[in-house]
Amino acid sequence: MSTNGKLAKPLAGGAPLAGGAPPAGGAPPFRGMMPILPTAITESGEVDEASQRRLVQYCLKCGAVAIGHLGGASEFYKVGDGDRRRLIEIVVDEVAARAGRALRKCGAAALRRRHGHGGPSGLAAAGRVPVFIGVTATTTRIAVNYAREAERLGADMIMAASPYMDVPDAAGMFDYYRALSDAVSIPIIVQDTATSDAVLSPDFLWRLYDELENVYYAKVEGRRFLTKIAAVLGVRRRRLRPPTPSSAGAELRRPRRRKRNFVAREGGTRRSQGSAGTVPIERRAASNGDPHRGLSPRGLRVIGGAGGKHLIHMLRLGVTAFMTGTEALDIHAAVVSAYLAGDEDKAARIYYEQLLPYFMFYQDYNRELLKGMLHRRGVIDCPNVIPPAPGAPMSEVERREFEWVLRRIGFDEKAWPDIP
Repeated sequence: MSTNGKLAKPLAGGAPLAGGAPPAGGAPPFRGMMPILPTAITESGEVDEASQRRLVQYCLKCGAVAIGHLGGASEFYKVGDGDRRRLIEIVVDEVAARAGRALRKCGAAALRRRHGHGGPSGLAAAGRVPVFIGVTATTTRIAVNYAREAERLGADMIMAASPYMDVPDAAGMFDYYRALSDAVSIPIIVQDTATSDAVLSPDFLWRLYDELENVYYAKVEGRRFLTKIAAVLGVRRRRLRPPTPSSAGAELRRPRRRKRNFVAREGGTRRSQGSAGTVPIERRAASNGDPHRGLSPRGLRVIGGAGGKHLIHMLRLGVTAFMTGTEALDIHAAVVSAYLAGDEDKAARIYYEQLLPYFMFYQDYNRELLKGMLHRRGVIDCPNVIPPAPGAPMSEVERREFEWVLRRIGFDEKAWPDIP
């Protein structure tokens, strides 16, 4: 058990997460890219299973440390319930299949020698990374049903933004996330968006973590998200300081729920148990020699998003994991890898010379370019969004200037199946 009364919790992921002492609060600090897949479709609008499986393979080849689906980039709000189930099955199956092929090819012992024993990055090296599924819906009941379904079909985590039609107030928002936490036994990523950011304040996010058993992560990408990230991590820094007698009493009075421990799947099922007998998670120090950057002493982890906007600045604030740039995953990953390796100058150079010029067009035409660039690279067979299209495509002038950017950054030099 951790010092804050929460049980250390290895994240399920097809193999135990091993290493040294568990990190404070028990949730593994992801370090790298956690891409959210688009929904690949055929020209007739049906789910394209072959392309969807290639998307998983492409992300793993680019070094993803987790893979998500049915988020905003997946056009989840256009996906019917039958297709949801099929898409979850495809992603979970392909991730497991890639892991099995890697193990058969190299052997478990060889993988351990080559990549080390644990942590999300060790699983990524073996091909078995955690799968997270978005469960955002218009009502609490539908979101709860989606969450239960995702866990039943093999998801390792779920991600939930607030209901996007009738946005609840603080009391309603807490009840919404409490219902999700009570419905599942896997970690929850709270997604902060422009729709909900007025309610999901830094203190409110911490309250969700403190009081709800399965809340462990916050994806912060609402308005002024850099300021909010700094504030969330500011709460972390205040909590690092030794408590005064009065503040210690206040902490003791706050209601807390014990966190579960999660171990790897066995025969397609999941076990949860107390701290005894679990495999500890490797505690990974973040960049710049500060073991607390991007973490918190009580487990709340911050994940970056916003399509990669201000990526370098999120890294400088201490964020170590990002759900951005699926269609240009190699470029996003190069920035993150360089920074986490301690080379801020290299990370900044890649960001300002390659990623930022590309992003200036992507932010205005992300729906068009997400699938369009993956089709251009040979990863998916059809570039179409799920009808109806969200707006007018790039103009001829914009397309010409965008092509100039692509040539300058060498985008077309990498294509499937040779990426990265």
